[in-house]
Amino acid sequence: MFRTRFTCILLMLSLFLLFDCSSNQHAAPFQTDPLLGAPADFSLELFVRPGASVPADASHLAPAHFLIDPDGSLHYEAVGSPQSGLPPIIRKLSRRQLADLWASLNQSGFADPSAGTSPVNHDLLAPAPDETIQLVSISADSRN
Repeated sequence: MFRTRFTCILLMLSLFLLFDCSSNQHAAPFQTDPLLGAPADFSLELFVRPGASVPADASHLAPAHFLIDPDGSLHYEAVGSPQSGLPPIIRKLSRRQLADLWASLNQSGFADPSAGTSPVNHDLLAPAPDETIQLVSISADSRN
């Protein structure tokens, strides 16, 4: 069940990267706020860390670091081993896209704080050779 939910999160992020890429990463501030219930401080961070034996052609398991800031900035970096720090901004999501992502997280149960675990330092996690660690951190309403 968790793997299916996580795959959905990866798919949503991939779709944001593939579609509507004409958005300017330095867009003007939002004029209206149609967040439809999404917290103003909503952010999402995703680390993907494959083990040494994971096939290189398994692109959905490639090492990566995604971050979506509350202002809609989408940061992404594909790296050999995701590092701490802020990846570069690759585009800016609209408020509507943030609201849609928040709604999807709610529907899948990821937005429920009681369903989460304590924050984890991703740098301390090492995948076994044949596994991939996929770590999602969702912050909203001043909580992780």
